[in-house]
Amino acid sequence: MSELKPFLVTAPLNISQAGDVDTNTIYVFDYNNSFKNEDDKPDKFITYLESLGGLIDIIVDSRTEYTEKEQLILRYFNAGSFFNIYTLVQTLIHIVFIYKNIDYQGKRSIFTDNECKLFLERNKTFISTLITLYDSLFLIMLLYSVDKNMKKVKNRYDKERFIRDELPPNILNVMLDSMFYDYYSKHISNNLYYYTFLFDNRLYKNMPFENILTNSNNNLLPVLMDLGNEKFQKYLETIKK
Repeated sequence: MSELKPFLVTAPLNISQAGDVDTNTIYVFDYNNSFKNEDDKPDKFITYLESLGGLIDIIVDSRTEYTEKEQLILRYFNAGSFFNIYTLVQTLIHIVFIYKNIDYQGKRSIFTDNECKLFLERNKTFISTLITLYDSLFLIMLLYSVDKNMKKVKNRYDKERFIRDELPPNILNVMLDSMFYDYYSKHISNNLYYYTFLFDNRLYKNMPFENILTNSNNNLLPVLMDLGNEKFQKYLETIKK
């Protein structure tokens, strides 16, 4: 596969920016020079990128006000469709790793460590939702390593363990980044759930969750699969449905 070529642009794109681009090009949108002097800029910016599809990323000037960057993060991770903005995914991993006290080794984040801490203080409900989901993903991976089928995995859960909330799919974009799986180097809760909306629907560019779960950047799933069924069966016997 050819190396991706970054192509710096602003939003909205003009004809000169869109020209001379091939399938190995990733559009890198300069946030600060996009939609200049417009109200609700974070919302307009993310809405525009959501409409494009394709390979995209962004750069954000470090001098941008915290509240504007916070709006950008929240707007992206609450979008109704699934699309990847690498720098914002890295930023969410940074935030979650600060929460979990895990060293952040990422190359991109629009937040400093102190801004991550401020985000954690100001968005406790959002973070609580993420932590419960990400903790629950470990058991999903563990069960999938045995069953290799999401319907069988689902059948292991009592209905009391189903969460049916229509959560935004972009919060699972972290699973496409290999760094995310360091999350499981720290303690996770025993209070784990099956998320019917996220796991049962084709929310991921019309692909099922199973495609996200088994993507090549998930470096934890192969490790779990190699541990052997006998060990897993003993573990599963201790799990209450």
